[in-house]
Amino acid sequence: MGGEVTLDLFTHIIFQCPQLQQLVIKNLTSESFQPVSLPESPVTFPHLSQLKIKLGEFDYDSVASMFSFMDLPALQILLVSREITLFEDQMHPPFPINSLLPSSSDSYPSLRRLSLAFADIDLPKLLSLLHASPLLEHLTLCLDSILPVPLFNALTPGNDGAPKLDYLSTFTFAFDAPNLTDDPHFDAIIVAFAKLVSTWLSQPKRRRPLAKVALYPCHEDDTDSPSGTLMEHDIRQRIGVDADITIAVGVIRYPTQLYNILNPIG
Repeated sequence: MGGEVTLDLFTHIIFQCPQLQQLVIKNLTSESFQPVSLPESPVTFPHLSQLKIKLGEFDYDSVASMFSFMDLPALQILLVSREITLFEDQMHPPFPINSLLPSSSDSYPSLRRLSLAFADIDLPKLLSLLHASPLLEHLTLCLDSILPVPLFNALTPGNDGAPKLDYLSTFTFAFDAPNLTDDPHFDAIIVAFAKLVSTWLSQPKRRRPLAKVALYPCHEDDTDSPSGTLMEHDIRQRIGVDADITIAVGVIRYPTQLYNILNPIG
């Protein structure tokens, strides 16, 4: 649903349709939102398998209040994107990812695909979401709220609090890299990414083989950037040249290339 719709009307319609199977929310403007009337208790949407959210600049608290009353036990695909360009200097309120996190007694047992593109979330909240999604198969992250090395370390099996992603088949991560040629931390990012992938591949009890990983440093000008082929070669040397996995590595320019690769909603 998009266009000039008040949040109150939008919320009323949504909660009258508990048999929804797919919900796409995009192109809603700041002028569209007013205080909303919510149900007295959470409403279960037993068949809602796909939730795609593309948000601009508006009252995030109001949106959070709506999602906090939606119980989504059958959710298989969760895609969250923002219309604004990532890594820009102007500050924007973060997407209220808390409203989508399961409570301590709930989980997303059916979630297979998670994409957080241009959405802010801190590391503990992301780990909570991943812990609550034991069957996750496809994970795409494009974040400026979590540094790459701490994220890769937190996801590496064997580290305290690392989520079990035994069914994960694809993993894509994009990050801001304004000074690729002079950044002393860039090698550490490659090392941590390679260690994460290598550890995933070596897990003896994986339920599903890891088929593809992608790492995309984002840069405004790729003329003096390291070759994606060289970065891929470095990663392969670290995880083993015979590893049966597809690796995609390359410097991409934002915003155009970044949107084309990572924005799943359009």
